Amino acid sequence: MIQQFTFKPLQETDLDLLCDWLNEPHVKEWWDDHITNDEIKSKYRMRIGDSVVVPFIAYLNKKPVGFIQYYHADKVGDGWWPDEIEGTIGIDQFIGEKELINRGIGTKMIRAFINQLFLDPNVKKIMTDVDPKNSRAIRCYEKVGFEFVKEIMTPDGSAYLMVMNKNKLSNPMENL
Repeated sequence: MIQQFTFKPLQETDLDLLCDWLNEPHVKEWWDDHITNDEIKSKYRMRIGDSVVVPFIAYLNKKPVGFIQYYHADKVGDGWWPDEIEGTIGIDQFIGEKELINRGIGTKMIRAFINQLFLDPNVKKIMTDVDPKNSRAIRCYEKVGFEFVKEIMTPDGSAYLMVMNKNKLSNPMENL
């Protein structure tokens, strides 16, 4: 069966599912804002229709499987990316469905998403910050083609900065 990803902008009706996923142990281990479901809904409700931080539900063959968002790194505040220039996009994501962990789905989801992002001629670089202890995520990003740049300090603590430049993108299916 061909695995087809689609990305639908986050909607109000997705917020309960998002809360469920964010409370799953495999997600909470790496993505935990220490907030209640009501606070989660409030936080992500504010991002619906936003043009700086743009959230999506990832669907695999029409089944919701995860969350992914991109943001314009030069436009986010709170001490995250003060030196980034226009054309730099950051991404964050997780697979919400625990039975899909360790099956290569995250790699394919990220590859499909960045291929869409790079269709925009203004997008020059995509970056992500990964917890140094999250070896599964680091390996996933490497398989997609991201490269380790350096260890950085973020408002959430130490992280590995990983980057993919548009001019480094060759065959989109190459690293799957």
